[in-house]
Amino acid sequence: MKRLFVFFMALASSPVYSGIYRHDTDPEKYKKMAQQQEFACVGEVFEDYSGAPIGSCVLIGNRYVLSAAHCFIKGDNVIDTQYVVNGQKITTYKQINIAPGEASDYTFRFNHKRYAGNRLVIHPEYLANTREGRCDIVLIELKDTVDGIHPAAINSVFDELNVLATGVGYGVSGRADKPEEVDIYMEKIAGQNRIDSIGGHVISNRPTVLMADFDHPEIKEWNKMGSPEPVELEYAVGGGDSGGPLFRQTNQRWELIGICSGGGVAVADFITKGYYSQVSQWTRVSVFYDWIENTIRDMQKM
Repeated sequence: MKRLFVFFMALASSPVYSGIYRHDTDPEKYKKMAQQQEFACVGEVFEDYSGAPIGSCVLIGNRYVLSAAHCFIKGDNVIDTQYVVNGQKITTYKQINIAPGEASDYTFRFNHKRYAGNRLVIHPEYLANTREGRCDIVLIELKDTVDGIHPAAINSVFDELNVLATGVGYGVSGRADKPEEVDIYMEKIAGQNRIDSIGGHVISNRPTVLMADFDHPEIKEWNKMGSPEPVELEYAVGGGDSGGPLFRQTNQRWELIGICSGGGVAVADFITKGYYSQVSQWTRVSVFYDWIENTIRDMQKM
C-alpha cells in the first residue's frame, strides 16, 4: 500500500507543498524565473538558526518584512485523520498547544545573509481566532537593515481579479501529476497563475483572499474556478511557500499583491489528480495596506 502524507497547518489547513509545476513544462524555467533580480526581496524564514526554513517572506522596507501569520504560531503536530482512498493511505495532521512566537525566535535570510527579528506584529483578527486562519499576515521588524536589495512595492488598488500573477517562495517541489515524488529540495521556485476568484473574510466590504486553481493542460473539466486554460508556468503553492509573495507586473514595476497563506486540499482529488485542480490562496495585501503602513509607523516610534 502506498502511503502519502498530507500535512495541515492547524490554523489555515495548509498542505506542505510548494513549487508544484506542470508535468509538461521544464522545471528549469520555474527556477530561472525565480532568479530575476526583482525577486531578490524574497527571503526564507527560520526558527532560530537550526534546520530547514519554515516558510518564505518578502522585504517591503530596509528593515521590514511581510509573511504569513501561521508561520509564527508554535504548537505540536499530531495526527488528525488516517484513512484509505483508492488503496492509498492518507494521513492528515493538526496542531495543538498553539501560541504565537517571539520575534527573537526567528531569523530571516536574504541573499545568503541572516537577519534577526526585532519585533513582530500578527494581525489582531488572526490572533482572535487562529483556527479560522483569517487575516493571515504578519509584519516583522529586523534588528539590522538589509542593504543592496530593493524592497517590494505594495499594491493598494482593488483590481486584482483575473490578473496574471507571479508567486515566489522556497519549499518542496515536484511535478503536479507525481505527488509521490514531491520532496523537500528547498529551492527558490517562481510560477504563475491567474487570480480566478476573490473571497474569504471581509474587512470594510473588501474580501481578503486571492484564489487560483491549478489547471491541467489538457483536462479542462478539472477546472474549479475561472478560465480552464493554464498559463505557461502554471503552478500551485503552500507549505514552504507560506508567507511568500505574489506579484503582478505593471508598466512601471512589479507590485506585491498577495502573501501565500496556503490552500485547502481536496483529498479525493489529490489521489486521482495529484496537485491539479487544487486551490492556492494568498492574503490580499491591498486590504491590509493601511494596517501595514500604520504598524510600521508605530514600530518606528518605539
